[in-house]
Amino acid sequence: MDRGLRAPGYVPKLMTYISNYYEPYFGSQDVREIFNCRDFFNKLPAMKIRKKDEPMALKYQKNILDALTGFFNYLKEERVIYETPVMPKIQIPEYEPQITSREVQEEILNCIDLAHRPIFTFLFYQGCRPGEACALQGDCITDDVVTYKRTFSARKLVERTKTKQVRHNLIFPEPMKLLPKHIFAKQYVFTHGKTTKRPYSNDFLNDIFRRALKKFNEKHDSNINITLYEATKHSFGTQLINQGVPEHLLQKWFGHTKSEMTAKYAKLKVVEAFRNLQHITEIHKKISQDS
Repeated sequence: MDRGLRAPGYVPKLMTYISNYYEPYFGSQDVREIFNCRDFFNKLPAMKIRKKDEPMALKYQKNILDALTGFFNYLKEERVIYETPVMPKIQIPEYEPQITSREVQEEILNCIDLAHRPIFTFLFYQGCRPGEACALQGDCITDDVVTYKRTFSARKLVERTKTKQVRHNLIFPEPMKLLPKHIFAKQYVFTHGKTTKRPYSNDFLNDIFRRALKKFNEKHDSNINITLYEATKHSFGTQLINQGVPEHLLQKWFGHTKSEMTAKYAKLKVVEAFRNLQHITEIHKKISQDS
């Protein structure tokens, strides 16, 4: 973590895995004598006291195994071991994130206090990670271009993004109107507080969003249950890809190294895509007829 190779927010998770799962099972066993981790995986769900009858999520089990795999890969690179232990293959059912429309996003924005609307408008219209929006400083904004080069992890400012890539994105007109006009290079773009201005945190953003969503549901007698990440990044990606934005451009926008990751954040809805395509075709026909 000190060398910037591990996000601060990930370290507490690793410590939990070590104290709750790795140490209770492996104890002081020599890593050179571990050849198969299937028995560890089979006993994993019963190793932590949880709420009665609450099963351990398969995704959580996979995270524990993935971290352990990373540890053994490190040992192999350091020549402590020459073969990594056999790990069980876990297939996680594809997660179908909830998404929302631009109209619903606008209605939710109307349920957010005016003081907090600028950062939420930015999140809805730009599709960036909440931690990246919180970490934006004056040197990240040049005319109508935003540069993502920092993020917050475990409430700590990190001088790199989650993917370790610097990204340059166009700022759309709606959030552009709400950006501060004059800001110093190391001054945060989005702040809150009446006397002491401080940057937002992920926890605070999620709290504001949950309260706004509750107001929205009460106002419209609805029961929408969606996370901030789904309402911003997932919805942004899906909206754009169904409007015809090529996936490889969206991949660059998000800073994903693999197209498979982009596909998780941008679900192509076939019916909607063809409806938009038909609409575009009709517009082209009308233009041709008029000309």
